[in-house]
Amino acid sequence: MKVRLGIDVGTSMIKVLYGVNDGEQKLEYIALSPEVMAVDASLITEMMTISGSDFVKPEHQAIIRLGKGLDGFFVGRMAQEQRVSVAMKPLKTSSLIPKILAALGVIAHRLDCWSFSVSLMLLLPLSEDLEATRIVCQLKAIRQFYFRDKLCKISWTAFCCYPEGLGLLLSERDFEGTLIGFQFGYRNTSLLVLEDGSLNRSKSSTTLYGFHDCLDKIAYRIPGCDRELLQSAIITSSKMNYDGKQWFNKSYSHLALREAHMNEYQISILDEAWSSGLKLYWQLLEQSWLKDRLPSSVERVVIGGGASVFISPYLKEYLRSVVPGVMCDLGITLLRLNCLLLKMINGQPNKISLLDFSICGSCWSLTEGRVIDNFPQIVEFFDFA
Repeated sequence: MKVRLGIDVGTSMIKVLYGVNDGEQKLEYIALSPEVMAVDASLITEMMTISGSDFVKPEHQAIIRLGKGLDGFFVGRMAQEQRVSVAMKPLKTSSLIPKILAALGVIAHRLDCWSFSVSLMLLLPLSEDLEATRIVCQLKAIRQFYFRDKLCKISWTAFCCYPEGLGLLLSERDFEGTLIGFQFGYRNTSLLVLEDGSLNRSKSSTTLYGFHDCLDKIAYRIPGCDRELLQSAIITSSKMNYDGKQWFNKSYSHLALREAHMNEYQISILDEAWSSGLKLYWQLLEQSWLKDRLPSSVERVVIGGGASVFISPYLKEYLRSVVPGVMCDLGITLLRLNCLLLKMINGQPNKISLLDFSICGSCWSLTEGRVIDNFPQIVEFFDFA
């Protein structure tokens, strides 16, 4: 069996698409929490004994080790339940291999097939995608591993790595002039510059001023709130208040629902905290990063990433003032894609057609759950799904 795997190891979620060469050419989706925890062999044995693995979804019990009886890793919910937090400063590549193996283990469990070949595509921040060579060397050395103490044998057939956000620009490779793409992620914010269809790495850049900074600034202004609680409220609110076309209410509205008798004054505190935190975060991005990175001549801008829903109004206003007349586009299918992935995560299965991986390694394009023919694009996921 041949598995084709695309993975975005986001700091808010590990997002995976995979397809199997079985003639159906369909994509399936895996969502894993981003936490990773190194654990010793005795704890793995204990957890396997008490957790009843036969009755737990594989993505909820991702336990990885390279040899029987060795130390290993909890990935996703298993690590989350041990109160492991996600650090923002380490490189995404520092915990990449356990996450990739966890995804492969989930696939093996779902398909009940424990020996297969793998073609892998990685999405990494622009500043880290050059680490791919080192990661590939390490992965090639792994021919087998244990997932929930079951042996999984793999052979690697292909690797490719692309900067996060590049997929939003690939449809514009015939564009003559300067096209820039913003990727507003949870951990990073990136600016990609395409000149006459080619990526200019020297003009592109990534900053660690991700949306987690914004959440911290907002949570600081709300009594009894922290980043994790606010992020959970955004997720819950998006499920409640989004119909695939627009947001009905403020994304922090679920915080107000925690208190049945929250008065107008308390709600006004939420409103002020949200507005002030967003503005402060935008000022940080603009003054500490963007003003020195934006090319002097820009014909078109594409905005993507999970946080773009919240940041794009500030960015568009800024661009109108510094680049009059620039065309500005909020991604390809950002909001519709969010709705689709929420349905998947909530247990509503959606099969997504697969565009051939072999086309320049740029394999996937999603619009309302279907493929656009002849539109190769690296898929970007909504980071708060």
